Amino acid sequence: MGGKLTSRVWYAVAAGLILPGVALMVTGFTQLSSAVEEMRRAVMPGKLEIVLPAGRTTLYGERKSIVDGKAYRNEALEFRCRALDREGRAVPLAPAPAVAYTVGGYEGSADIDLDIPAAGTYVVECEGPSPFVLAVGQGIGTWIVLMIAGAVPVGLGMLVALVVLIKRTRQKRRAARAAGA
Repeated sequence: MGGKLTSRVWYAVAAGLILPGVALMVTGFTQLSSAVEEMRRAVMPGKLEIVLPAGRTTLYGERKSIVDGKAYRNEALEFRCRALDREGRAVPLAPAPAVAYTVGGYEGSADIDLDIPAAGTYVVECEGPSPFVLAVGQGIGTWIVLMIAGAVPVGLGMLVALVVLIKRTRQKRRAARAAGA
């Protein structure tokens, strides 16, 4: 009896790890998908006039995208951008942390971070040798980290369940051999 109670408890521990982990992963993926789909997009080379909040804004070059119902694909993204405030002053640009996504019809990566000093209207100008899509967002790294963080307890829960299953199977085999002997 004690062995069954113990294995049931361990299966409950496994489920207690797996279920919240899956919830984190689903939440992360759902939020990531929403954030990517809601980004403002523009076909470049060209200009984009956009209202931005104060703080960090990220410019993403998209290798695969959809703008106004038209699909775009550009595997060799090469471009340069600049951002200007209403008075024509340059906004400092910095390389963005390496973050990439493939969600729905979109595939891109963070390229440039802008530190917006005050909320307002800004102009982003980009140039490059071929048309590409530029997406503008407030960052998606948090949602990717949440998905990865959810995978850790899922993996641990599956490991616990597997160990318990192996031990229970061995225990049953030993008991069957003992009963047959």
